Amino acid sequence: MTELTPSDPSLRKFRNDPADPRIGELLAGDLAMSDLVVVGFADDRGVALNGGRSGAKNGPNEIRRALYRMTPHPKRELKKVFDVGDLNPEQNLKSDQLSEAHELASKTVFTQLKSGRQVLSIGGGNDYAFADGLALLKSSKTKPLIINVDAHLDVRSLERGLTSGTPFFRLLESGLEFDFVELGTQTQCN
Repeated sequence: MTELTPSDPSLRKFRNDPADPRIGELLAGDLAMSDLVVVGFADDRGVALNGGRSGAKNGPNEIRRALYRMTPHPKRELKKVFDVGDLNPEQNLKSDQLSEAHELASKTVFTQLKSGRQVLSIGGGNDYAFADGLALLKSSKTKPLIINVDAHLDVRSLERGLTSGTPFFRLLESGLEFDFVELGTQTQCN
């Protein structure tokens, strides 16, 4: 996956104490042996286009910093998790088009889902919910349920182009069948 930049290995290194392992120390060393992949979307252009605060592109590393430091339950076997890295548009794409980044993100997630793996995508701007959702819809053999837990509905039309406010509008307009639930919606945000 040449479109991906490997995640920072220092985010997976801790005390190396076998009696007190951290999730980051237990990541699989081989994609082929994994059940679940972590992929980051280090991009906040959709947020900026929506007039939001920048910084979401730092999300993948900050989420890894917290997630990989956690300790697993000692009596539960973890899925084999492999971190495939980040789709970083500034480094990996030929253009600055957000649509191209979404297309590549969707292909990345779709490939993993079709390989039988689960995907934990971490971001980045909420506009990448379109890429994740599209990959899920195209790979699912049943009618999936998509849940948006957010203060914002994120169903704005495309009148002003792609933004972090348009992912679920785009999915609803895709013509693909799915159930959709919005949780946490705040009236002052919509």
